[in-house]
Amino acid sequence: MPLVDTLASLALLQGASRPALQRIASVLYEQPVVAGTVVIRQGDAPDDLYLVRAGVFDAVIGDSVINTIGVDGWFGEIGLLQQVPRTANVVARVDGVVWRVPGPAFLAALGDAADDRAAVTAVAGEPAAAVAAGPRAG
Repeated sequence: MPLVDTLASLALLQGASRPALQRIASVLYEQPVVAGTVVIRQGDAPDDLYLVRAGVFDAVIGDSVINTIGVDGWFGEIGLLQQVPRTANVVARVDGVVWRVPGPAFLAALGDAADDRAAVTAVAGEPAAAVAAGPRAG
C-alpha cells in the first residue's frame, strides 16, 4: 500500500486532504525503538507526532498505564495540537517501529486547510476511553 494511502487509513488522519498527507509522507522517517525506551517524557516540550507501525507502547502517568497503543495507533498529537507540554510518558513495551513526523511539518500540513486541522483535532480530542477500539495516546 502506498505511504499516503497508509496515512489516510489512520483514524487520526482520515479527515486530512491528500496534499496534506503527501507533505506528511515526504518528511516522516522510520525509527526502530527498543523495548523499555521512553519515547516521550511527560512535561517535555512537544516535538513530533509518532505513528506506531510495529510493537506496543504504554502511555504512563506516575505508576499507572493510562493507555496502550498498538499498530496503527499514534501518540504525541495532544502537545502539538494544543501547544502544551507532553501529557504522559510513552514507553515501548516490546521492540517496535514508529514513523516519526516532525511536529512543525505535521502542523503546517494541517494548517493549509482549516478542515484538516478540525478533523484531526476532533479525533485527537476524544477521551482515551472513547478511542480504546482505535489506538491512541498523547
